[in-house]
Amino acid sequence: MNKSILAGFLRGIAFTGAGTFTAMVLSFFSIMLAVRYVSKDAFGTYMLMQVISLFFVLLGDFGTHTTVTKYIVGNPETLQKKTVHTIICYKVGIVLLLSGIILACKPAVTGLFDSPVLSALYVYLPLLFFCESFYALFISILQGFHRYKRMAQAQVLMAGGYLVLMVVFVVLLGFGIQGLLWARIAALGGAVLYQLSSIPVSPGLRFDGKLFKDMFSFSLPLGFNRMLNFTFTKIDRFMIGAMMSPMGLALYEVADRIPTSSRQLYDSFRSVFFPHMAQMFSKQKPEKSEALLNNSVRLVTFITLFCALGAFLFQKEIITIIFTVDYLESASAFSLLMFSLAIGLIGNMFGTSLVAAGHPTPPVIVNCFVTIINVIGNLVMIPRFGFLGAVYATVISNCAAHPFLVFYLKSRGIAVSITAYVKPLLVFLVCCGGFVLLGSDFLLLKITVLGLYVVLSWWSNVIYKNDFTPALRRDAG
Repeated sequence: MNKSILAGFLRGIAFTGAGTFTAMVLSFFSIMLAVRYVSKDAFGTYMLMQVISLFFVLLGDFGTHTTVTKYIVGNPETLQKKTVHTIICYKVGIVLLLSGIILACKPAVTGLFDSPVLSALYVYLPLLFFCESFYALFISILQGFHRYKRMAQAQVLMAGGYLVLMVVFVVLLGFGIQGLLWARIAALGGAVLYQLSSIPVSPGLRFDGKLFKDMFSFSLPLGFNRMLNFTFTKIDRFMIGAMMSPMGLALYEVADRIPTSSRQLYDSFRSVFFPHMAQMFSKQKPEKSEALLNNSVRLVTFITLFCALGAFLFQKEIITIIFTVDYLESASAFSLLMFSLAIGLIGNMFGTSLVAAGHPTPPVIVNCFVTIINVIGNLVMIPRFGFLGAVYATVISNCAAHPFLVFYLKSRGIAVSITAYVKPLLVFLVCCGGFVLLGSDFLLLKITVLGLYVVLSWWSNVIYKNDFTPALRRDAG
């Protein structure tokens, strides 16, 4: 791989990874406070409001956030400026429209979830949606300009501000869930102002209709894909909230909190991976793009399955220490969701590579299929297994996507290495199976199993000596 490309890639990952990791740690402290000072029912309602807000953020995005990154990367300054101004104009209009729809939908939403707390605090939803929308957009714009340091700083500012304000509103003043909402909205607002000042284009509201038409045409399949992905990853929250209670949602959210935060850490990698892949495909360098894909899959799979193994071995200890013993019944769901995360990230890299190569439609088709499986799985299993039913449905759906994504990659002439993720998966299963067969909960045994995973990965060429110095140099075949 070209040294300048590799250096830029690794530098981008270093900035975004450090920012996301710091924000993730701060978010953990925030959650640790929230579950100790807010009831399960109130915490579940707060998380439900975030999911509803995210749904409308994606509805207003509809793929334009990814598109704006692609239109900014490597283009002349005049086109970059037009792109930024046009997308901000669109965002202002769509946010105002959707905010009105959110308010109009209050009777239907509060009736569906039958939560007095949600009804009382519903007025905060448009404010939360407004801040989340512009925060997500400005991340994509900064990503297009390769302003990874500023992206990381904004993440830390938002997470740190949220923690400080939560201490003030929730811990010191005792405002409960209302304090959580105030802290979230204020922290997002401050981060949005910082992001806006970091964009290397003077702000403006000059809308270019022709440019937006071209952008939106590219965005359509991405938008459908994003909505399907949201349905796949978040529909279980809606169904748990409607079929069980906010308390059941609180247990599920606690189980999914670490996997979700880990996904955010991966997103910092993806925010660098996607523009570099798109750049290499646009310059007709298939061999280099395939090497980047296969090595990324190999290393990400190794790391995420190591974390999944740790979650499997120490599930009870992790949940008890971070979320208190009141949430101990979330432990098994947590370990399964960490495994599901590892499988899901492989599929995400495959789908991202297809989009970067100019094929946005196949991921939509695959997501349609797995979303149907996920919805049916939730409908069947939540009534029988409670919130664990949603976990089972997620694992099955993530596994079902892989064969189709590999087929589309190979049919588009992209040489994907199946062994890049199958080998670490086999090592993971051997370690889990061995621990279960031994039937011991001894601490030293758990540490030994983690070490065995690394040793077997080295022995089977899952990882190499030079992987973490200049990473991604060796082909993963």
